[in-house]
Amino acid sequence: MIETNKITVEKLEIYWDCRGDGDHFARSAKEKERKLFSNGEWRLIDELLSDYALVKRNLAAEQYEQAFYEKLEASFYDHEAKERFYELCDEMEDWRGSR
Repeated sequence: MIETNKITVEKLEIYWDCRGDGDHFARSAKEKERKLFSNGEWRLIDELLSDYALVKRNLAAEQYEQAFYEKLEASFYDHEAKERFYELCDEMEDWRGSR
């Protein structure tokens, strides 16, 4: 069984479908999708995306960057989910840049 406190590819896909908009998720998600997310996971994805943007742009202190990567390693269910996260970072950046 998948740990509910770990981010999976499926959760990332739902997050991307909503473009990270938690209100949109709350209004339009199916019951099955809502049940996938444990308390705070949506916010965790938000935080990881924001933190990654700081680290990627070299705007984070070394300690902050180290703490980010430790948090990142602890947050994902498997390697595939972590790889999808990096892809999502690029997609979100492209999407936000085109708006």
